[in-house]
Amino acid sequence: MATKVPYLSRAGWEEDADNNARRLNSTGGLYFTVPKAEQKNIHLTVSLSTPLSTPLKIHLNQWTGVLTPTTQANTLVASIPYNALIAGDALQHFTIDTNSPIAIKHIDFSYQEGALAHQTITASHSQDTSPAVNH
Repeated sequence: MATKVPYLSRAGWEEDADNNARRLNSTGGLYFTVPKAEQKNIHLTVSLSTPLSTPLKIHLNQWTGVLTPTTQANTLVASIPYNALIAGDALQHFTIDTNSPIAIKHIDFSYQEGALAHQTITASHSQDTSPAVNH
């Protein structure tokens, strides 16, 4: 979330990153594709640069759910049903609703299965010039 990328929706996000985090002031999201959708639920992890003790409403396409804070500092998680993804090569749209600004460092989608994650879609990267969404 640290560099300017075309995958972030323009609404809600600060233009520039600060301390490797992108500030979200209101509803904002990102776009991604899934090379091979599987019929497994999705584990979503969002890392913040500061603690948050209240849940956040999230949307993946037409599905709505909640990101819940964990005991791990600055980490929120959600479980998303696999059928929230649009089939085929469609562009997926993920959004987070927040009433007060939050600074997001990392967003990670991975397929749930026992110990998690065969395929990971991440919306974070190092300070290089690679795209922010990797498949």
